[in-house]
Amino acid sequence: MYTVASSGQAYAKGIISCGGGDRSGGLLDPCWLYFTDIGLANSALPGTVARY
Repeated sequence: MYTVASSGQAYAKGIISCGGGDRSGGLLDPCWLYFTDIGLANSALPGTVARY
């Protein structure tokens, strides 16, 4: 997830992921959306967020 400033620069805000369900693929399978803040992801996962 990101936002774009009026200057045209994009800023990372976080990561959206989905999980859950019983893997049957049915229309009514529950799926939970998760948001991970970019700061937490950057410190918890290997690598870094690219800065250009």
